[in-house]
Amino acid sequence: MTLLDRQGRDVAPPPASGRRLDLRVPLFATAAFLGAGLVFLIQPMVVRLVLPSLGGSPAVWTTASVFFQAVLLAGYGYAHLSTRALGLRRQPVVHLAVLAVPLVVLPLALPSGWRPPTSGSPVLWLVATLAVSVGLPYFAISSASPLLQRWFSATDHPRAADPYFLYAAGNAGSMVGLLAYPVLVEPTLSLRQQAWLWSGLYAVFLVLAVLAVVVVRRSGPPLVAAAAAPARPEAAPSWVQRGRWVFLAAVPASLLLGVTTSLTTDVASVPFLWVLPLAVYLATFVIAFGRRRLPLALPSTLVPVAVALVAATQLLGGSRLAGAVVLLHLTTLFLVGLLCHGRLAADRPDPSRLTGYFFLISLGGVVGGAFNALVAPLVFDGVHELPLALGLALLARPVAVSAGRRSLLWGLVGLAGVPAAYVAVDELRHDTSSPWLVALACVVVAVLYLRTRVTGALALAGLLVMAATPPVGTVLSERTFFGVLRVQQAGGFTTLRHGTTVHGRQPLDPIDRANPSSYYHPSGPIGQLFSSYALDPRLARIAVVGLGTGTFTAYARPNREVTFYEIDPAVVDIASNPRWFTYLSGAQGPVDIVLGDARLSLQREPAASYGMLVLDAFTSDAVPSHLLTTEAIRLYFDKLEAHGLVVLNISNRYLDLTPVLAGAVEDLGLSGVVLADAELTRPQIEQGKTASTWVVLARDAADLVPLEHSGVEPIPLARRDGIDAWTDDHSNLLEILDLRWW
Repeated sequence: MTLLDRQGRDVAPPPASGRRLDLRVPLFATAAFLGAGLVFLIQPMVVRLVLPSLGGSPAVWTTASVFFQAVLLAGYGYAHLSTRALGLRRQPVVHLAVLAVPLVVLPLALPSGWRPPTSGSPVLWLVATLAVSVGLPYFAISSASPLLQRWFSATDHPRAADPYFLYAAGNAGSMVGLLAYPVLVEPTLSLRQQAWLWSGLYAVFLVLAVLAVVVVRRSGPPLVAAAAAPARPEAAPSWVQRGRWVFLAAVPASLLLGVTTSLTTDVASVPFLWVLPLAVYLATFVIAFGRRRLPLALPSTLVPVAVALVAATQLLGGSRLAGAVVLLHLTTLFLVGLLCHGRLAADRPDPSRLTGYFFLISLGGVVGGAFNALVAPLVFDGVHELPLALGLALLARPVAVSAGRRSLLWGLVGLAGVPAAYVAVDELRHDTSSPWLVALACVVVAVLYLRTRVTGALALAGLLVMAATPPVGTVLSERTFFGVLRVQQAGGFTTLRHGTTVHGRQPLDPIDRANPSSYYHPSGPIGQLFSSYALDPRLARIAVVGLGTGTFTAYARPNREVTFYEIDPAVVDIASNPRWFTYLSGAQGPVDIVLGDARLSLQREPAASYGMLVLDAFTSDAVPSHLLTTEAIRLYFDKLEAHGLVVLNISNRYLDLTPVLAGAVEDLGLSGVVLADAELTRPQIEQGKTASTWVVLARDAADLVPLEHSGVEPIPLARRDGIDAWTDDHSNLLEILDLRWW
């Protein structure tokens, strides 16, 4: 086989015998793998650093993702422009200097003394914090993928003509880095140790980059097979082609964040659930840019069916079959990713235009992510970006538009079938015994879509829009940085929901409106606690972390002052509006509300300020772990009088927090008991009561004796082997994760 250089000149091939071992592919593949792994290892690590200050909101990850995508875009832009300006002889040397600069700011750490704002959206604060803490090293490492591919294309290796296989290697590294964090890194290392680990791996990558630059500068003219040599230089891509690259990259990026937000808001705020969509997203890149060409017929055919099934789950309510819903969302993301990224891979240009190509792909990722993180929260009152991304995914299918009278007829049938399907679904929302009928109706619409393309797509899009409408009985829907809040009036109650989690309810009947309900019901643990300590003077001043609907004020008295600490201003507005809830406006004692992160706010309070501190911040299932560390519990007792009580609502569908608290009690020399209330009678359910689990902590076991005479039997806290108390530097949600929800 004749070998030619890029200018078409004959080059003698290397001798067949006596050839030295060629390590260039392993070198570049390892560098691409490690560089991409560092890119995705740093992301959850830094988010873990900032989460304590922002209450564990899913929006933290969404905003951080957009930041990382924007810096990635800047890195890809730098790779493209610097290569064009400096050439492949000088640019690698300059980039080594760029890689060396972050060494002066390692190991990673948040800027000292930075605190989020107490009012308004913390998005700008979060972006600024990320920029100062990780912006420089992330920028330096983010350009690794396109540069390593471009450098490799300048070598005389036979595979230099198509270096895109290194992109697959890089995305494989991204998956490993992403999954390694929750499974290996966080459970075994403290945050400081994690920072040092990342710094050490960064130094290893720098060494590999130096070796790669040496290889590039020692290489002769790049060799390509004669059969693969282009007859003439490839023309510059048209603006239509560039726009298509951006679109095909933006759709799965938007869908990625839409699926993540939908799962963590409407299905389950399970720790690490956001890792799964990102891993699936990266896997589609690995497959699409692998050595074998990806056939697009299968994902193109299955995408509309998957979209229709997602619409069905949205119509029924995502939390009914959590495991199946998660699997369906991930499968849909996988199919759309294969479709879009497969089309991108099939349309990849000559390596000489590689950096510009990846810049446009990165631009598409930023466009899709920015829409979800920045535009959608301002425009929508629910998670509507998911159906929009799914609708756009339908347009990514590489199929011709059907024409003819038969297609028009099928389209009209499809459009007429949507209202009928909606009426059926509206009825079935109240009849959960027939969920598969909803799925069947959506599959029928999907079949219509396959037959009619454009008009069928309109029918399916209409179904998606209806799936995104608020549930029956919703009187208020508001989206904030901390999630989607909905006020519903149904079944004789006004209920405040955060995603699928109930944050309190109040009877609509004026006679019963003042009675506490949900997990504050008088027969529940908190009601029994107040009954046991009814005349105790330590209840004169109470601090409550988490406002909800303000139900706790049902236990207020003229001689009992209650101070709430709430991080979300929208919750304060809803609870204070007597149109929805009257617990606050009808309180029988003085009530104060402090806006901001509870732990930071409590630090400003004088010592021994309260007799009881109630933490009701864990029922949203996205646990703010910084409120459960030994440092936090020590702070709580510093703010309590000598015989004060710390009361924690640890009701949670996915986590067992009791061993964490048991470890803290043992380490701090405290006493504690569990008050569980899982069995409910029908009259209690009709009164709005919900099951709950509470933990009561005290300095001395004697302070807990009154609970022995309550209606709920106290259970001593028991430490579980292998589970240590959490600290500000180390926590492990994985070890207390209960997978029975699946």
